[in-house]
Amino acid sequence: MAYYNKYKFTFATRANKTAYLYLQESLGSAPTVIEYQGVDINLQYLPNSDDPFEPIFASQLGITIDITDDLVNIPNLVTLNDRKYFAQLYLDATLEWCGWVLSDSVSIGFSTGRRQMSFNAIDGLGMLQDIALPQTFNTSINEKNNLLYFMRLCFNALDFQPTNSNIVIVCSYFSSGMSNRSVQSYNEPFIQSYLPYRTFLENPSTYKNCLEILSNIAKTFGCRIFQAGGKWWVVAINEFANTNNWYTEYNSSGTVVTSGSSLNTLSTIQAYTGNTSDLYFINNSQVKLLKKGFNKVVINNSITYPDNYMTNWNLRPSQNTNQPYNWNPVTTSTGNSFVIVDNVDENYATYILTRGGTPTSKMTIFNTGLPKVSLGDSLDYTMTFLFGSVSAVNGYVQFFITPTAGSVYYMDFDGSWSTNSNNNALVGPNQSYAPFNFNVKSKPFPIDGQLSFGFFLDSTTTSTVTVGNFQLSFNSTLKSVVYTAYTDNNKQYVNTIDVPYGFYAQSVTGTDTNPIQIGALYLSNDSIAINWSRYGGPGGGFVSLQELLTQQFINIYGKNIINLDCDLSSYSTTNGIFNASKLIKATDTDPSPINIASDSYMLGNATISFVDNQINSTLLQISNTEIASTKTNDYYYESSQF
Repeated sequence: MAYYNKYKFTFATRANKTAYLYLQESLGSAPTVIEYQGVDINLQYLPNSDDPFEPIFASQLGITIDITDDLVNIPNLVTLNDRKYFAQLYLDATLEWCGWVLSDSVSIGFSTGRRQMSFNAIDGLGMLQDIALPQTFNTSINEKNNLLYFMRLCFNALDFQPTNSNIVIVCSYFSSGMSNRSVQSYNEPFIQSYLPYRTFLENPSTYKNCLEILSNIAKTFGCRIFQAGGKWWVVAINEFANTNNWYTEYNSSGTVVTSGSSLNTLSTIQAYTGNTSDLYFINNSQVKLLKKGFNKVVINNSITYPDNYMTNWNLRPSQNTNQPYNWNPVTTSTGNSFVIVDNVDENYATYILTRGGTPTSKMTIFNTGLPKVSLGDSLDYTMTFLFGSVSAVNGYVQFFITPTAGSVYYMDFDGSWSTNSNNNALVGPNQSYAPFNFNVKSKPFPIDGQLSFGFFLDSTTTSTVTVGNFQLSFNSTLKSVVYTAYTDNNKQYVNTIDVPYGFYAQSVTGTDTNPIQIGALYLSNDSIAINWSRYGGPGGGFVSLQELLTQQFINIYGKNIINLDCDLSSYSTTNGIFNASKLIKATDTDPSPINIASDSYMLGNATISFVDNQINSTLLQISNTEIASTKTNDYYYESSQF
């Protein structure tokens, strides 16, 4: 069923605008809209700190309506369903905000006088904590996709009505190999930066929640995610300090709606007399808050790897056949069979391979979802076996690497690699029908290429083997990476920041393709995204995105900061509605060094009362002005530093 407008609440405001809140409900057909008089409505932004780099900037609406004259038809907020009502806030005819109504913290006056009902609606970002990345288990975990794709999946998981919201990208950090804004105005880094699906696995069988994924992507680019004007915004904090910004707007399916270089949301807080911005202090409550900065910024990466690189390691079957996704069984003779059996006491199924054909028959199962690998890395493989016959049964595992050009390499039983196609790791027959683990470790890969795997059953008599619990891990010499930027060597004020992705997975062998580490960004050609720069911003190049971020943090925190606590009016400014997308400046007659007239600000904790036309807010200082710093990059391999 579609969502239709069921309720309409009207709020008079002191800003020469009317606020309308519509509640939509999933219904079979459009109903007669039920109207109530609005009493109060306010938009609250609820960060956890006053750090402008906080990645998720959630918001909610506080709503109060007068229900005295129609108690029968009030919204049903006794329900447990937090998706029963979808809320849309319009200021006159312009959509300002949307989200889901919470059936929590609802209050209804219990009296004989005028009765009011108060409740909240949320933008849904918090709801994403309970939604795993939408993926089916037939997805190859080692395939890659761009970050915009993963972000769209997360945003669209909220299922806004009637269509999911557009996404506005304000970020222009590019690596070598990417097309920047000079080629096309819509070029931005998220659609050109790739990660494999395995990056987002919570464990070998389940994906992380969407909120964590969005937060990690935002942290990696020094961005903030918020809703404003009914759209999702992904904003690079430093760039947003500019009066004019490059931007790209997508619809929810990833199609470019608009782009350009002239995004300007600036409003300047001016004196009431002679004001031209329609933004001014009220209540004489404005206070400057001086906050200590940092002379050093550190990103410390302990390099991690997925627990299992084998796609569909637990043999979840296809819905159309009894064979599992990403597995390809092959036999050279009739009479052989491949059967999947679920294990009640285990979290994985098993293949039962029964040979009943001619003496020369061979049975093979291939996994089709292994990763591409890099020169110098190695693998560690474990499989659980059960043999049903002891007579002349040969089971063997074969790994091979296929390069884009040149010879295929095969792994032998001792872990060595050569071009001999007969190389394999032999599994001898077991003397009892009991599980045992087969384990093999390889020597370093001799080439870059696509890794493939096959298990073979070769026999001269009828035999049965059960295989399952496929565990494939990798080893690399790179153990940690540390990026540091500092203005001086004073160690007293150090800011250690969490940046999940975007380090340079530099190999001892010098290869820059097919990184296996969690968090190494790819380009579309499978090479590592390196040599980053800031288009339209300060000059200078950076070996990795994380090195770039150390400088961007220095540009804000490399000096003492002056934030503002204040009450403001009006939410309807000369340059648009006051919300989280607003760049703010303020006129100031104070002397240096506390004069802030040239400083840029963005919204922190805030409550915007539309009825009273009043904003109570903390404004956070941001900057895109370069502060000179010294940068060091340390790579640690095994027990030695290079």
